[in-house]
Amino acid sequence: MIRIVFLRAMAIGIFASASNLVAESSSVQNGVLSSITSDGIEAIAFNGEQAVQNSTNDFQMGGSHLLVDLYDCDANFITTVAYVEQVMRDAALAAGATIVGSKFHQFTPQGVSGALVLAESHLTIHTWPEHGYCAIDIFTCGAMNNYAAFEVLKKGFAAKTAKLTDIQRGRDTVLDVTKR
Repeated sequence: MIRIVFLRAMAIGIFASASNLVAESSSVQNGVLSSITSDGIEAIAFNGEQAVQNSTNDFQMGGSHLLVDLYDCDANFITTVAYVEQVMRDAALAAGATIVGSKFHQFTPQGVSGALVLAESHLTIHTWPEHGYCAIDIFTCGAMNNYAAFEVLKKGFAAKTAKLTDIQRGRDTVLDVTKR
């Protein structure tokens, strides 16, 4: 059995199954069939597998998960481990997090991947200096200020453009995908 979690992120809706509902409309996109009723999306199937609701909001832990895309960064700032790690550490501290470990890797000819393990969760980064791009996850539980971390990262890597998606983890519908 595969467990799939659908997250609320901006315009993405929550999927919940209801096998006895009549759909007002259906669509198939990339092998995913969605049946929509007047209440929103109520049933979904993946390439012949049917999703069945397992629980809704039973688990209230989780935390804030920011998905950060930084564009048009200064390539000199996202090329070396030492600088990238320092900016990540500054961001974690700005959020009020406690750093308990780190691992960063320098790619040849360029680029960095790394992770800070926090008492509250983690921060991760992957850089593409040749494109001036960074993909960053900021995931924390508790009363952290992830937006302060976001600002430190934007400034530290001299990003001209940034995209931020805020996902609240552990508060969404959990679906089990089973064979028909």
